[in-house]
Amino acid sequence: MSKNSRAIGIRGELEARNLLLAAGFEAKRGQQHKGTSDSPDVVAPEVAKVGHLEVKWVRGFTTTKMQDAYMKAEAECEFLQMPILLHRERKKRGMGVSRRKFSDKWLVTVDATWFFAMLRKIL
Repeated sequence: MSKNSRAIGIRGELEARNLLLAAGFEAKRGQQHKGTSDSPDVVAPEVAKVGHLEVKWVRGFTTTKMQDAYMKAEAECEFLQMPILLHRERKKRGMGVSRRKFSDKWLVTVDATWFFAMLRKIL
């Protein structure tokens, strides 16, 4: 992984941490505090009770990349945790970039069975 890729990953993790903080969760960058490669990208104790957060903030996020990231989160989950992929495609710099190609919104990918179970508890 290049130095630039790591810097982009760190910026994405910090932005995701800020998103969680704004939503009222306690959160911090995972590997920075835990120090292992299998630690979650962002540590949020309330979220960790149910899931392992994997953050992706990349340009050109394809279905294959999304599946790979989700499988990585799944492999790093602890017992009874669900993988949670928090992702957003980052914008290109420069002029003439179409707004519809790049999202300002963070999206969450979870297993459908888990999602439906959450809906049942809410509804």
